[in-house]
Amino acid sequence: MNKISILGSLIGIFALCNLSAQSKVEKDKVMKPIHQLFEGMKKGDSTLVRQSFHSTARMQTIAFNQEKQPVVIEESLDRFLKAIATPHPEIYDERILKYEVQIDDNLAAVWTEYEFYVGKNFSHCGVNAFQLVKNAENE
Repeated sequence: MNKISILGSLIGIFALCNLSAQSKVEKDKVMKPIHQLFEGMKKGDSTLVRQSFHSTARMQTIAFNQEKQPVVIEESLDRFLKAIATPHPEIYDERILKYEVQIDDNLAAVWTEYEFYVGKNFSHCGVNAFQLVKNAENE
């Protein structure tokens, strides 16, 4: 399992058993594409970022409509990659504060708390929810 493909982020959590037998090695393998994603963002390297995602990845975020009700917004992976690739004077630095990894066979879910900086300036904070799969593409 050299690479775990990111199937989606920012929404949903699978109800998985908490397996206390999950090794640090397994969790590190699951975290590898997430760290690669954030490293690619820092470097402005959209190719590195793209390699972190499965070909069918979906990006979703939660926002609030005018009535202050939560809504799900589908984000375009291509638009995200273009934003990373477009030269920008400041570094995009998403810092993981803590994370929780749940693994069941070929499926993993990761919840990360983060702070986002543009250059040295704090922009915002929040959580990400990643769903990852181990398959023939990334064994």
